[in-house]
Amino acid sequence: MLPLDPIETVDVMAKSGALDTIRIYNTLIRASMKCNRFTQALQLVAHLRKHHVRPNIVTYGLLLDVLNKAGRLDQAKKMFSDIIEKGTVKPDLHIFSTMIDACGRNGDIDDMFVLKAQMASQNMHPEEVIYNSILSALSRQKKVDLQMVMKVVDELVRCKPPIRPTVRTFNPVIAAFASKSRTDGLSSSELQFLKAWYARISDKYYVVKDTYLYGLAMEAFANSKHLEDAMLVYGEMMRHSETDGSVLWTFTGSSKLVEILMQLSIEQQQFDNVMKLWRDWNTLRTHVSESVVKLVLYACDQGGLFNVAQDIVVSLLTPSNTSSAGSKNTSSGVVHGTEFNPKAVGEGTLALYIGMAIKHDMVDSIVPTMDMWRVSVLTPTEPVSAKAPSLADVRMQLSNAGSGRRLSVDTVRNIVQLLLQNNSVSKNKVEAAGDITDQ
Repeated sequence: MLPLDPIETVDVMAKSGALDTIRIYNTLIRASMKCNRFTQALQLVAHLRKHHVRPNIVTYGLLLDVLNKAGRLDQAKKMFSDIIEKGTVKPDLHIFSTMIDACGRNGDIDDMFVLKAQMASQNMHPEEVIYNSILSALSRQKKVDLQMVMKVVDELVRCKPPIRPTVRTFNPVIAAFASKSRTDGLSSSELQFLKAWYARISDKYYVVKDTYLYGLAMEAFANSKHLEDAMLVYGEMMRHSETDGSVLWTFTGSSKLVEILMQLSIEQQQFDNVMKLWRDWNTLRTHVSESVVKLVLYACDQGGLFNVAQDIVVSLLTPSNTSSAGSKNTSSGVVHGTEFNPKAVGEGTLALYIGMAIKHDMVDSIVPTMDMWRVSVLTPTEPVSAKAPSLADVRMQLSNAGSGRRLSVDTVRNIVQLLLQNNSVSKNKVEAAGDITDQ
């Protein structure tokens, strides 16, 4: 916030005859913009014209910026046209950059390229900031034109004098590929371009990747079913995080990316990837979602790691003050302890776990786990150890006085469906699963 009202300031200076330079207006307009006071900046413009102060190139750059940020693109375009037609001032890089960025942000792609062509007619060479604005605008389109993106990138690297791209240049490029991969997928030529340019970011241009670039690259490769490339990006990000933890912000901000990578790993039967992602996820102490837990349990099932699945579920249902260990040794190695989070074990996850227990002949683990689940959902601070010896007692445990909690019919149907999908499960085991609920 400005310490003095700028309008009052220029009024006093004008009355005293001290207002004889445009630099004062430029300073006050710039200060107003820094405070996001665009209306105040426009009032200064009106004051400037009232006192017949002639604006210079800096003033016009500020005025165009004010109009664009105030959402008055049409007025900015008219002012720019007047500058060109009347030759009031010769537009500089800042003016062109302001107008190109404004057109791009408003989705006016055609005028954006017209302005770029006008730069050439003024014998001006576009610099990094111009290409950054163009690439950002192209990446924000609802239907991304990757051919245009690749054309602009190709033009950028051929510029004379050469332009040195930065991470702000590469982020919108990778974002464009990620955007298209979500809807239409990437062609083989587009994937080759993406792989080549991802490698050049560090190898040729020595640009330090940031959290957004890693996240977008992983998403683009994973959506295109290129698991190996996605995991290579993931591995690079994890190594980078050893010296700069900020590169993990996008990855840990939500479970979206880890879910995409886990799902693809399961589809391609790369269950070790799922377990690696799970270990890293827990090492980072990131909040665990139920969808992630389901994917991990499924990977454990397919990989024959029921003990690991049991370890995960028990950890999620056991408060930290009652847990006997922060990590447990299992057949897969060390699985880092998971923080108490019963919300991550909903009925769907529980159904999956029970189905796994029956399938792998570990029915004795069901009742204790069920009791922990029931107690952690109803009274998370008072875990009780169940001693029921068999699957037949599950129904009784769930219907104890005060709990009122039974598995729903839909949950049991999910269990039965899971069992029937595996030919090795006998009919009597499927029938046993039916004892969990009332029919």
